[in-house]
Amino acid sequence: RGTGTPRAMSGRARFQVCISGIRAERLTGVSRKKLFLKVDFDSYFNDTTTPTAPISDTIGWPNEFSFGYETEHVHALSSKTLTLKLYKSGWMGGGLIGECTVDLLTIATGPVEHRLMARDGSVMRCELHFKVTMEQQSDLELVLQEAELSAPSGFSPSMALSYAIVGASGEPLGRKHTEAAGMREWHMTQMLKHRVTRSALMASQLHLEIVDMSNGRTVAQSMFPLSGLPAAAVGNGTFLDTLSLRFRGAGSSGSWEMGCTLCAKNVPVWAQMIGGFHDMAGIHNARFASSGIPSTRRPAIALFDCPEPTSAATVASEPSHARAASSSPAPDPYASGSFSAPAPAPAPAPAPAPAP
Repeated sequence: RGTGTPRAMSGRARFQVCISGIRAERLTGVSRKKLFLKVDFDSYFNDTTTPTAPISDTIGWPNEFSFGYETEHVHALSSKTLTLKLYKSGWMGGGLIGECTVDLLTIATGPVEHRLMARDGSVMRCELHFKVTMEQQSDLELVLQEAELSAPSGFSPSMALSYAIVGASGEPLGRKHTEAAGMREWHMTQMLKHRVTRSALMASQLHLEIVDMSNGRTVAQSMFPLSGLPAAAVGNGTFLDTLSLRFRGAGSSGSWEMGCTLCAKNVPVWAQMIGGFHDMAGIHNARFASSGIPSTRRPAIALFDCPEPTSAATVASEPSHARAASSSPAPDPYASGSFSAPAPAPAPAPAPAPAP
C-alpha cells in the first residue's frame, strides 16, 4: 500500500490525460442563459467548453479534452491542481458563477469520477460531475544478465535464448529477441524496450524460451508476470538489479536449471483506483489497482468502503501439459517464475510375449 508520494518517484513523469463527462447539477441562483466552463490543468493545459443552456437545474457539455502532460516534479502532485470555473455567457461579457479544484495526486491515484461543489466564495452554486483519466506512460526497459543454463549432456549444444514482452492478447509488444546459439551462458542480453502504462504492465508478461536451434524446437519456456516488478525502479535513470530468477524443469533429455538476473528501468507505478467516486467528503466504494503503488491515503482524504490492495501474484502458472508430467520436479519456492518443458512422449507399450 502506498502512503503518499515516495521520494524515489521524484523527477520527470509523463501522463496521458482525458477529461470528459462534464455536467453541472443542482444549479442555484443561475439564469437560463448559456453557461460554459474554463478548464485549467496545472496551467499546462487550458481550454473552454461549448456554451450550453441548462435544462431545469442540470446542464451537460459534450466536450472531451485529451492531452499529454509532463512534469519534472511528480513528487509535488499534491500541490498541483485541476480547476474548473463556471461562467455565464453574454454579448456584454460573462461573469464567474463558481469554481471547484482538485489536486493532481488525488486524480492520479484516486477514482476516475469526481463530484465536487462549485462555489462562489461560501455560496454553493452547483455540483460538478466529471471524469478524469490520468495514466502514466513510461518507456520500460528490461535486460537479462548472467543467464546460465545447467543441463545434462543429452541436451543439444545449440541452445538459444528467446524472449519478448507479451501483452494481454498473448502477442509480443514490440520486438522479439533471440540470443546466439551454441551457448549456455548469456552475460548481457539485448534490451527490451516498450512504452507502457501501469494498467498495461499489470497485464503483461516476460516470455522466455530455450530453443534448440538444430531443429527449431522449444525445449523450455516461462511466462513471468511483470506485475512483480518493484516500484522503486522508476524515475532514477539507472537500471536496478531488481529480481534474481531461478527456473527448473524436466524434459525428455533430463532435468535442467537456469538462473538469471532481471534488470529494469522506468517501471510505471502511478495508477488510478478502480470504480467508485471522489467527492468533498472523500473517496467512496473504490478499490486499489494493485499493491505497491502511490496512494491517496493521507490525512486530507478519507476513504469509505475502499478495500486494501492485495499483493500481485509473481509466479506464472504452468501449462496443463507440464502439470500433467509426473516426472517434473516440485517448483522452487524461491523462484519468481518457473520454466516448463513439454512432457516427454509416452514410452511405447511392450510387445506381447510370443506364444509357447
